[in-house]
Amino acid sequence: MSDATRPPLGGATLVTAAGSAVAQAVQLAALVFAARQLGPEAFGVLGFVTATAATAAGVTAFAPALHVARSYSLGHHAGLPRAMGEAIGIGLLALAGLAVARLVGAAPLLRSGATVLALGALLLATVSQLVMAHALIGASRFGALGAMRVAGALAGSVGLAWGAVQGRELAAALGLALGQGVSVLVAVRALRALPPSPEAAGASAPEPQRRAAIAAAVLGGPMLWLAQALVSHRPDGAGEMARIAAVTPLVAAVLFVPGQLGQAWFAVIARATDVRATLRRALQVTALAGGLVGVALAATSPWWAGAYGPGFEALPSVAVPLLVAAAIQGTVAPAVRVLEARGHVADTVWLNTVLAAVAVGGTLASARFGAAGYAHAVAAAFALHGLLLAACVWWRTRPPAPAAVP
Repeated sequence: MSDATRPPLGGATLVTAAGSAVAQAVQLAALVFAARQLGPEAFGVLGFVTATAATAAGVTAFAPALHVARSYSLGHHAGLPRAMGEAIGIGLLALAGLAVARLVGAAPLLRSGATVLALGALLLATVSQLVMAHALIGASRFGALGAMRVAGALAGSVGLAWGAVQGRELAAALGLALGQGVSVLVAVRALRALPPSPEAAGASAPEPQRRAAIAAAVLGGPMLWLAQALVSHRPDGAGEMARIAAVTPLVAAVLFVPGQLGQAWFAVIARATDVRATLRRALQVTALAGGLVGVALAATSPWWAGAYGPGFEALPSVAVPLLVAAAIQGTVAPAVRVLEARGHVADTVWLNTVLAAVAVGGTLASARFGAAGYAHAVAAAFALHGLLLAACVWWRTRPPAPAAVP
């Protein structure tokens, strides 16, 4: 493989990736501990709060974070404060909307004003972390990115465990927000070490691409959250959400290696002359990594499900389809990077529309199955999304037609 198709995976990056894996394992252990301490009811509320914060942060920070990543990849660092302010401002608007949803009874698991405040703290911390992480990705500071995640995961795990010992899911949510804040401080220190550079004209993403990025984000994660919200309206909504929340860190484990590689390949894809060669190599690695981890976790789910304690006996029926969906998502991660890096963000709008329609429609159609119905709907959605994404990227990267000879 030539240098043009090789991601920048130096020794420091690999060591940091290993540290990130250890931190993720610690965070998984903390979540299992929290599930045992809190029980399905309270753990389900915590899971809904964290899912809501992650979804809202993904929407509000998506376009600013993408702009920051592209700017830093070009060596222009002056736009970070504006992007951060934009993301936090939209995040506050999203929080206001969630508070209204709680008042009108549309979000039954946001049970009190204190729950909304804990959600707000976690939301703003996650927004800040996403923007800073994308700045490090754009600057190819993968060692600093790993250090940021390690610090955040360790601090968040301590805070989560402390809240679980108190028996209060809101304290656990605030502990997670503290971990996100620690990771932001680590990123700030790393970005300050970058050499200053003047802002160049044309470094910003074109306005149509920014609008497309926002539309794609709105049609992706929030629709999956909407499907979860439908599950939360069931009589045992908190218990159903607890099963989904229990699988979430395992989904993150499946996506870990593909995510690391996708970030490493972002700058390479943006500069590559033979995009298909680069993408083929990336897909071979992510298919192996994501697929093997996902299949192993799905196959062993009857054994590790018992670690979560009483009330989680039905966890394998939710875990297996969600882990399959994660394996598909992790495998196609480099293909998504192609669309982002090559300026075809608008294509993700219709792709995410299909994903959202299948996930939400499938959850509605299988509402009586609760979390298990949601999990199977998500697996079907990602399977179809992966096939359509492959076809779209293959079309976008086709070689130009030869010029006509006069």
